[in-house]
Amino acid sequence: MKVRLYGFFQGTGSWCRVAQGCLTGLSANDALAGVYDLGDVDEGRDQLGEGSGSQVAVCIGPLASANAMMVRGTHEHRLHMIAANSTWLPKLPMDPEARPTGFVGTSDWSCDVIRERYRPSLCVKWLHGVSDAYYVGDEVPAGDFSVLHLASTHFARKGTLPLIEGWAKAMRAGLIPKTSKLSLRVDGPRGYYLGAIHRACGGDIPMCETIDLAGRVGNTEEAMRSFYARHHLVCQPSRAEGFGLIPLEARASGVPVLATACTGHADHLPARSAGEVEVVPHGPMADVDDGPDARAPTVFAHDVSDALGRAYERREAMSEFALDNASSISENFSWGAVTGAFLEGLRASAPQEMV
Repeated sequence: MKVRLYGFFQGTGSWCRVAQGCLTGLSANDALAGVYDLGDVDEGRDQLGEGSGSQVAVCIGPLASANAMMVRGTHEHRLHMIAANSTWLPKLPMDPEARPTGFVGTSDWSCDVIRERYRPSLCVKWLHGVSDAYYVGDEVPAGDFSVLHLASTHFARKGTLPLIEGWAKAMRAGLIPKTSKLSLRVDGPRGYYLGAIHRACGGDIPMCETIDLAGRVGNTEEAMRSFYARHHLVCQPSRAEGFGLIPLEARASGVPVLATACTGHADHLPARSAGEVEVVPHGPMADVDDGPDARAPTVFAHDVSDALGRAYERREAMSEFALDNASSISENFSWGAVTGAFLEGLRASAPQEMV
């Protein structure tokens, strides 16, 4: 079985990185029929191209781009990858003929949400992987305890608010030293985050200054690896993740992580704290700002605070585990390995004529 891949392949954004990874994985498994770059729109070029007649196509990008699988190919099975962060999903096209014939989820969570909302006849899991760009380098973290958090435009989805509040609680309680630094890299209006920092710190300027707030910009994978490695801990107490590449990339780079083990994280993080991972407990489902009526597990500041304290206490052991386990993470979650598992799942669950 060979697959034609539709996606955005130029750039460093998440869609591009996943599309590039899936391309690598299909090639490694000798399962690539061809590629159609959604970012290279040229009405004058060949409308179809290599692999346009393959039985199976997978599109990686916004749901609106799924139409390309119809107009640029003659595929019997058109699968669209959906990274469901919360219980919210985009609306399907009004025209039934323009809809994908099936879906690809990026985690068990994503697949469950897709099956519940779309009721598709076919939904197969394709985990995100890590490329060879992530490895143990020679960078050394600065300071006593440096922590990195990467947020998105959705303030609640990444657990940024309970992290800010939990950081202040941990510092007041003496769970982490006052010389600790939190690097907060965010999208969106910085004033919103500054207000949250000042409220959490109660106007304590020295405490506020332990949080370094800056914009989040697109970077190459090599740059991200180096950025992770300059911190003692990568902290992602997310409420809602379609998969959650950041903790996986950090672990493959030999960097300990603090994260929730819910939604997409559950596919690649242990359910309890172990080794290089400190797990933040999650609570019941509640509203989240990911779309209309979106819901996701809750995360509380006191749980983040306690987890930060535990991570600081066992920071040396976590670092040793992270360095020792990095190559195993890279191997088990390589794009070749996760794509091989996807292809097996596709053969097992697809109609008989696809096998």
